[in-house]
Amino acid sequence: MYDAEGNLVGVLGIARDITKRKQTEDALRESEERFRLAFEQGPEGIVFAECGTGKIVYANATMGIILGHSQEELIIGGKQLIYGHFEKDLVNSIPDILTQQDFMSTRVKTTRDDGTELVVSLRIRIVTIGEKELEFLSLRDMTDKVRLENEAQITQAKLIHANKLSALGMLVSGMAHEINNPNNFIMFNSDMLADIWNDADRILDDYFLRSGEFSLGGLPYPEVGVAARKLIDGISEGAERIKIIVDDLKDFARQDNAETDVKMDINEAVLKATAILTPQIKKHTVHFRLNLQENIPKNAGSVYKLEQVIINLLLNALQALPNKECSVMISTAVKDENSLIVIIKDEGDGMTSETLAKLSEPFFTTKSASAGTGLGLFISQSIITAHNGTLRFESAPGLGTSAIIELPFGDK
Repeated sequence: MYDAEGNLVGVLGIARDITKRKQTEDALRESEERFRLAFEQGPEGIVFAECGTGKIVYANATMGIILGHSQEELIIGGKQLIYGHFEKDLVNSIPDILTQQDFMSTRVKTTRDDGTELVVSLRIRIVTIGEKELEFLSLRDMTDKVRLENEAQITQAKLIHANKLSALGMLVSGMAHEINNPNNFIMFNSDMLADIWNDADRILDDYFLRSGEFSLGGLPYPEVGVAARKLIDGISEGAERIKIIVDDLKDFARQDNAETDVKMDINEAVLKATAILTPQIKKHTVHFRLNLQENIPKNAGSVYKLEQVIINLLLNALQALPNKECSVMISTAVKDENSLIVIIKDEGDGMTSETLAKLSEPFFTTKSASAGTGLGLFISQSIITAHNGTLRFESAPGLGTSAIIELPFGDK
């Protein structure tokens, strides 16, 4: 302070405690920094854009990472650059929805700028900052989550399927036993009935020659003789068909590891299978060939079970032929130092990719109900898997089918 002559006579000071204000300002700066870091480095891509022009006011780095653009590219390209990653129908629906409520879609397919396919969660809402309305747009990459969910669903479906197969195995085992017993009586009795009829037919022929026409069961004798033979043959054939189905069911239900670790010759299994099926081979084709490589090292396995696989595959190949001029060939070879291959190739009608995908499913068949149970390939696949091998098929409509077995050498 100064007196009337202008001399300094004192000093007046005012002190104010601004500690709380300083603390508040520091806290605000820290909060803003945390918000900025969360905005910039969070898992969601975020953009603020002008409602009318689509000009991007701000875009975080995550949005660029998700869509494959730099922040500069996003700001230059505007909202239309982002919308260009989505289907037109979806983009066209956004304005109408935003007039009433927020737009949200939790599973939207899109593509990154490099062509990578993504699944994202898309949310858009109108926000007011200051006095200006902006579109707030956020994206979250859901690709990995969706993939894991799908994998979990597939795993669960496989577990359910395995439980069903286990229960089905026990069921069909019991059914096969119950069906097999009475069917054995039918097979035995039909053979005996055929022998009885053959003896009786000679007696009836003599009686017919001596006494003339007579009837049995309402039919004149010459006709009833032919009909009786057909009936007996039908009973025998039906019982044999039941036996084949029951055997398939028993193989399906059987859970054993019998003799799959004995050294065996794959060519021996092929020759035994073709010997068993010689009548079928002659019935279906005049062009059957074997191309078996000599001196293939022995592999660990069951001759019986691999013979069963080859029989199943060869029967399928033969039954796929449209006429006898089409061929079937079985070849064996050493693939490499660790494995051998068996290929059964036919010139049948071939299969579509949809049919190929279902081949190894139990009870799936392309044959008529009277010609197959749909268990042959499922059983074959199980046997080859038990031998640490693989069974795959190559086919296309009109180009035939190749069944390719690959088995390892050495111990199982």
